[in-house]
Amino acid sequence: TPWLLYAQIEQIQFEPYIQKDGLAANMVYDIAQDSEGFMWFASANGLNRFDGSVFKLMYHVDSTAAPGTTLTSNLIKALLVDKEGNKWAGTQGGGLNKIDPHTSKITYFKHESRHRFSLAHNEILCLLEDSIGNFWIGTEKGLSIYEKHTGKFHNHYADKNDTSKLYSSAVLSLKQDKDGDIWLSTWAGLLHRAIKPPTYQDPSDFIFERFPHKNMETNTPFDEGIWGNCVD
Repeated sequence: TPWLLYAQIEQIQFEPYIQKDGLAANMVYDIAQDSEGFMWFASANGLNRFDGSVFKLMYHVDSTAAPGTTLTSNLIKALLVDKEGNKWAGTQGGGLNKIDPHTSKITYFKHESRHRFSLAHNEILCLLEDSIGNFWIGTEKGLSIYEKHTGKFHNHYADKNDTSKLYSSAVLSLKQDKDGDIWLSTWAGLLHRAIKPPTYQDPSDFIFERFPHKNMETNTPFDEGIWGNCVD
């Protein structure tokens, strides 16, 4: 007679935190942890730091505030703590904010139509620091790759008819795999892998390999996005 063995499933309990507990908003878009153990939350009403007991809020004051002392927008969609401890907050409409870990001074990066090497768009959807220290910024209207040593944003925009470019403008998720490849997901339900061509000189030279969904292969309309990807 066979025996059936049942493993005991550990009950995981969740402790909720909402606005009445000090959270800036009940809508939280992204989470990060810094080297000191503080938890950071990107919300619909500012940036929160949590020490396990108390929430501290950083937010946009108004246009009269001194530069470098306030966020450009309270609606924060993406959050990243880099290898140097800087906090990068990607906002909706206010571009990118970098917060110095020692002085809390905020540096602003925005799209400027007359500046070729500025941010691709001011609505930020996702952030990634790659293995060599470049920053990949997924926006509503294209991909930016920021080189710290030059201060330049190298931008890539969508062109459905060019298979070496992004199929869709909105870049929703970014991940780097163990081989160093960067994977992007977009609003049109398409996965891309960034590739360095033989003539590569800087991040503006990246081309993108497309991995289409079945609907595209059959020319069936597909209006959804791939909101995330992960590396095992």
